[in-house]
Amino acid sequence: MIDIHSHILFNLDDGAPDIESSIAMANEAYSSGFTDIICTPHFNKFHFGQFPKEEATNKLQLLQQKLQDFNCPIRLHLGNEVYLADSFEDALANNTFFTLANSKYILIEFSMSIEYNMMENIIFSIISSGKIPILAHPERYTYIQDNKKKIYEYVDMGVLLQTNFGSILGMYNSKAKNTIKFLLKEHLVSFIASDAHRPSHIYNNINLAKNKILKKISNEDFIKITCDNPKKILLNEDFFSS
Repeated sequence: MIDIHSHILFNLDDGAPDIESSIAMANEAYSSGFTDIICTPHFNKFHFGQFPKEEATNKLQLLQQKLQDFNCPIRLHLGNEVYLADSFEDALANNTFFTLANSKYILIEFSMSIEYNMMENIIFSIISSGKIPILAHPERYTYIQDNKKKIYEYVDMGVLLQTNFGSILGMYNSKAKNTIKFLLKEHLVSFIASDAHRPSHIYNNINLAKNKILKKISNEDFIKITCDNPKKILLNEDFFSS
């Protein structure tokens, strides 16, 4: 499996606080069946500030070397989870954040509770620039939980959806759990990822989540959203179906 959303890089946001935690998370991920992780620290000046791209690059290289030293074969790639705000278009034009694994794909997130009118314009800007937006954990947005059909507006615009393994386990709330079930049933999920923030959390529960997911979709579809589709990102290939 390939994890396209993880806060495994240490001391950058609300994810791993130190390199020891990062190493523990990588070992848990490998034990759970992951071969690759795209590290996606938050690009969100409102909550986490903004760090230089070089800082994230250096930390990824250091962590990858440590994993090699400890014989953990996980391969790391760099990205960001990009918060869409008024300043996003400047950030897009100035190349101030990482796309996923240096591809055309951008992992994006919105406000969890407030639906802004500008979202559609920003999504249009992303697509017009030749990039492909992937919306992180749509099952956690309250306005999608309350109106599940709302998600079709984003999908019809060309947005791909990434849900969290933890949602099917009820790690967020019952509404998120019900919403991910809806998204899986409707075959709207293009990726499912960990959104891991710390050791001894979601990576240790991947198999339990998988068993619950397989009650909603086929094993073939599970492989598609955990292996085949994420591989398209790593290879920077076009994406024609969910």
